[in-house]
Amino acid sequence: MRRLIDTGSYPETIGRQLRLISGETAEHVGWLAFDAGDHARALPTTGGAAW
Repeated sequence: MRRLIDTGSYPETIGRQLRLISGETAEHVGWLAFDAGDHARALPTTGGAAW
């Protein structure tokens, strides 16, 4: 996803929104991993907030 955001061609406002959505999605995936017991995968995506 990051490669698509970094190499795509769109207005800056769209780029900011895409980065925001990407970050929020990564955070949600981290919490899902944590809830599933995969703490090693959850830690980098939640910024340590799970602990």
